[in-house]
Amino acid sequence: MNKPKTILVLSAKTGGGHRAAALATISSLNMLPEKYNIIHHDIFENAPRPINSMPKFYSKITNVKSAWGAIYKLTEGNRQSQLTIKTGARLYKKNIYKILNDYQPDVILSFHFAANVFLQEAQSMDRHIPFITVVTDLATCHPMWFDKRNDLIVVPSTDSYTSARKYGIASSKIKIIGLPVSEDFSKPTNKQKLKKSLSWPTDIPTILVMAGGDGMGKIASLCRKIDKIKTDAHLAIVAGRNENLYQALAQRKFKNPITLYRFSTEIPKLMHASDVLLTKAGPGTITESIVSRLPIVLYDFLPGQEEGNILYVVESGAGVWASTNTLALKATEDILDGTISFGGPKFETVRKQHVEAAAKISKLVVSYL
Repeated sequence: MNKPKTILVLSAKTGGGHRAAALATISSLNMLPEKYNIIHHDIFENAPRPINSMPKFYSKITNVKSAWGAIYKLTEGNRQSQLTIKTGARLYKKNIYKILNDYQPDVILSFHFAANVFLQEAQSMDRHIPFITVVTDLATCHPMWFDKRNDLIVVPSTDSYTSARKYGIASSKIKIIGLPVSEDFSKPTNKQKLKKSLSWPTDIPTILVMAGGDGMGKIASLCRKIDKIKTDAHLAIVAGRNENLYQALAQRKFKNPITLYRFSTEIPKLMHASDVLLTKAGPGTITESIVSRLPIVLYDFLPGQEEGNILYVVESGAGVWASTNTLALKATEDILDGTISFGGPKFETVRKQHVEAAAKISKLVVSYL
């Protein structure tokens, strides 16, 4: 019996979107007729210092927008980004060599721009290991995503394709496919039954409030404002890994009924049971909401990294941008009473692209084996 081919999938828990996209693609790979040895590796686990501190650093720094924006700008130039990758590769060299020797991958599939530190070591092996990067930023893409040594770079949109070309990637090495999301977001559901199963009110709309896996930003003040909504509503709030936020919200008195969550693995269920989503402009959450057909109110973004996602949401008919809590409240009220329209032909095209992305990427990966 032939030994199954090995696919090494690289992602990280920073933010959550990278890992979610990787898991969606792994699920699709597992549904293919031929079985593969799929190894999912977190690039920051068991890495040398200071690389292994990146998840904690990311969580802290993204709560200070000005600091995040400054770091983004400092590394945004093509020369600076390549220097960052080369420095990381030198620090991580022994670990990467061991990982590649232990796993012996036949193809490497990356979902994080920092995983490009694996490229140099992969190319020094005694055989060629195809390296495919899946970009998980919808519009504004950091140049660290775009390393010319990649065999292929998969992008989710025309905006990210433009970024790839801007940073010198040949068009022959780029494919526009979409951002992969779990098939659970596209499955038909019964909203009322879901609300009942979650012990949510079934006679009033539910407003889902999220701020990424780390519960960052102004979610506390936003919830205070949204609680003043002029119609009866239920608030489902996901605090993520932010325990201080969770405790603060748990101790607060709300006019409307609320359901409070820490980090949740049931986001597909929560989205399908909700009537509108308030979120920061994270690409993973945006895509999952589009696939779930849940209207979006964007209330915040990370400078540089998420700015372009605002226009992406508005132009695709997926939702609106609200720069203040007052505007977020007004937009939520307008969506719930039908004043703001949602969807349309472009939305359906974008949604279909993301629904099919995981399957297309998995077939593409197999073509390199």
